[in-house]
Amino acid sequence: MHPTSDWIRTWRRFQPKAEAIFDVATGRRWNWDRLAGESLRWATRLQKEGVNVGDRVVLLAQNRIDTLALLFACAEVGAILAPLNWRVSDAEIHWQLEHCRPALCLQEDSQAGRIAGALRLEEG
Repeated sequence: MHPTSDWIRTWRRFQPKAEAIFDVATGRRWNWDRLAGESLRWATRLQKEGVNVGDRVVLLAQNRIDTLALLFACAEVGAILAPLNWRVSDAEIHWQLEHCRPALCLQEDSQAGRIAGALRLEEG
C-alpha cells in the first residue's frame, strides 16, 4: 500500500481531466491524469536506476512542476526525495551530498556540472 501515491491515483480515477497543478512561472498545467502518469513513469525510471525502499533521491533544480511528480514517484517506490536548494554554493551542495548519501542524483540542465555523475532531469 502506498497511501501518498494512492492519493493521486484516486484523483486520477474520479477527476482525470481536472487541473491538479499549475506552474505560475512557466504557465504549464497538468491535470490529475497527467500528474499520475508522470509520477508512475518516474517511479519506473527510479526502479530501473536501482532505487530501493529507504533510498534517497537528490534533485537539484529550480522550482518546476516535475518536482511534484518526482515526489510522488519516490513515495511509490518507498524512497525519499531530497531536493537541494539550487541557490547555495557548490561547497554547500557537496556537504549535503556527503551527509545525505543519495542512491541517485538528478539535476536539470540549468544546474549541469554541479553534481558529478548526476542524471539529467530532462531525460526522465
